[in-house]
Amino acid sequence: MCPSDRDHQITTDEAAEHNRSAWNSFRRQRDAGLVNIRNDSAADIIAGRRRLDPPMLTLAGDVAGKRMLDLGCGDAAEMLEWALMGADVTGVDNSPTQLEAGRRNIDMLTQAGRLTSACSLILSDILRLPPELLAGEFDIVYSGWVTSWIGDLDLCFQNVRRALRDGGVFL
Repeated sequence: MCPSDRDHQITTDEAAEHNRSAWNSFRRQRDAGLVNIRNDSAADIIAGRRRLDPPMLTLAGDVAGKRMLDLGCGDAAEMLEWALMGADVTGVDNSPTQLEAGRRNIDMLTQAGRLTSACSLILSDILRLPPELLAGEFDIVYSGWVTSWIGDLDLCFQNVRRALRDGGVFL
């Protein structure tokens, strides 16, 4: 590494682009069978394999009928589990390739007759959420491990607060 590289601080936009590129690449590797992890989340859900931890489920309580925002939803695995419990879930991710996998998973569970709650996917950086997501209308905002990838946690948590209704919960 040359000295000028060490002195360069990347912006949050540059970090988001690196993150998007990495997840797009990882998803393509999964889809090609090169990485045997989370290749088919819908099939895993149908087979009864879950990703949400029991303590998280306990914290969330009954989610039936609640509006939920899943920040960094990736291939929609966790958001689909919430939806199967009755939540109306909006998933956000900055990787179009991950969201394509999420749409496939939603379609598969819908065709299998398993999915009846509303699910929608939005391509967006968590630090630049569209205004309609920041109107204080969500009962729960969920983020599974995504905060470790965010360059500006203050802005991230401000967006979480703006997305939540009064009395809402961030998991």
